[in-house]
Amino acid sequence: MRLGPGEWAVILLSAVLLAGYGAGYVLNRRRAQELVLWLQRGLSPWGTVQAGGKLPGLVTGGRLRVPAAAAPFRHIEVTYVLAPRENLPFWVIHRLRGKGDEVLVHIMARRRPRLEVRVLPRSGTAAPTLYDQGRAFARAFSTPTYHVYCRGELPCPEEVLRGMLQLLPEGIHAFAVHEESPHVRLRVDARPLVARSPQEVWDTLARVAGEAIKKPTEQVM
Repeated sequence: MRLGPGEWAVILLSAVLLAGYGAGYVLNRRRAQELVLWLQRGLSPWGTVQAGGKLPGLVTGGRLRVPAAAAPFRHIEVTYVLAPRENLPFWVIHRLRGKGDEVLVHIMARRRPRLEVRVLPRSGTAAPTLYDQGRAFARAFSTPTYHVYCRGELPCPEEVLRGMLQLLPEGIHAFAVHEESPHVRLRVDARPLVARSPQEVWDTLARVAGEAIKKPTEQVM
């Protein structure tokens, strides 16, 4: 039986999708192993690292958590979300939207922060407009990539925040310190994150959290 052009097109497309699924599965498996290793190295000094729950739906990735973390943290949960490499059409759309592998960090601190922070990309992101008892966010400083806003009872720790942005000069979609839990929230591209020392990244997050929760007489090292 001779196949027509349409049938050959379907066979060719199916073969491409099947090959893409296999290659994407292998790449995502390898990427997950690299991310988990990097996260475990960074989290283990802060407490016992445990596997979190399964991600919802068809999202590829995983969770790690430290339920009894050392100060200034109390609880840490990290979610990594991988690009949909197994599904070639979805992966192409994902890349066209400028998205890749991402890491989401949620931290509960030892005390409620007395300082709130928002770090937002300069491109296409509106300034924070949240008000609470007449306290508005004020822009503390800007870099070529980000705007940084602060409000609260404590001075904005500009030196510590600049150090964080020098460590992660790109890839941060949002960083915030909130009064309500989770107190510290970070959404960042995985590639620039894992290019840094995991200990350096978590030590920097600890300094930011420590500055936000410290008492007026405390000095954070």
